[in-house]
Amino acid sequence: MNEQARPANSDPLFNPLAPEFIRNPYPHYERLRAEDPMHVTPFGAFVASRQAEVSFVLRDKHFGKDYAGRAIRRYGPKAMEDPVFRSMSQMMLQQDPPDHTRLRGLVVKAFTRAGSKTCGRGFRRSSIRRSIGSSRRAGWT
Repeated sequence: MNEQARPANSDPLFNPLAPEFIRNPYPHYERLRAEDPMHVTPFGAFVASRQAEVSFVLRDKHFGKDYAGRAIRRYGPKAMEDPVFRSMSQMMLQQDPPDHTRLRGLVVKAFTRAGSKTCGRGFRRSSIRRSIGSSRRAGWT
């Protein structure tokens, strides 16, 4: 059962913006797993709430991103002329295999423990330098 088939006077099955959900999402996830493990929201988004369904979605090519195709279907044939859509279509997280796989292979080393430590040290150093520079320009030091 999904939201579209629920009685009008009942609460939506899945509303991640509801204050109760934000305070404690676990009972809502439990209800979702019990009542509709492969839920479709009113916006057409799929919410998979059990491991079997999540695994299926991650492996099924029908659930690919197809960002550019989706944008064109939703906003019209000129959508990709917009700089925002064009820019987002190039982001790694918006890519489907094999492009996502290729890009992930290029950046995966940065997310290892050693890579994270190296990046973290550089980030901390540059943040400290910027803070010191801002303090000096403001006359605080």
